[in-house]
Amino acid sequence: MKRILFILLLSLLSLSCTDKIYELASVEGIWSLTGYNVEEAFDINNDGIKSINLLEEIECANNEILIFE
Repeated sequence: MKRILFILLLSLLSLSCTDKIYELASVEGIWSLTGYNVEEAFDINNDGIKSINLLEEIECANNEILIFE
């Protein structure tokens, strides 16, 4: 009985091991902010349309740039 249990345990351990190396997706680079969502919709520019994306409500000449190194 101990021998069967040992073989079963050994086979489970050998199946759980892998040689694959998982690579994480890289987010390095320069990113442009395309949305700034909030929980409650607002009508900041008084056009009668509420939006949860504040970038749709505010006219801004400068685009927000995010840099990840």
